[in-house]
Amino acid sequence: MISVISHWVILAQITSDQIRVPKGDLTDRSFTSGLRIAFGIAGGIALALIAYGGLKYVLSQGNPQETAKAKNTIIDALIGLAVIIFSFAIVGFAVSRLR
Repeated sequence: MISVISHWVILAQITSDQIRVPKGDLTDRSFTSGLRIAFGIAGGIALALIAYGGLKYVLSQGNPQETAKAKNTIIDALIGLAVIIFSFAIVGFAVSRLR
């Protein structure tokens, strides 16, 4: 119990001048660069999934089940790419408004 009280006494003696909080905001270059990289990677993955779905479609050889799976893969990847593009636009708009 005494140990806990002594820690609170020590913490109470710290003044606001001794506390250093790193300063930064959403307009920081590293943040926007990180977002661009993240969205670029996500877009690249979506494009790779579209190509994979196209390859599955070509290799399905007319099998209706395999063709349907390939079409679903392509559609899902296109929806994902649209979400990525819209989220990039929304985040870009929000960051520009915070400047």
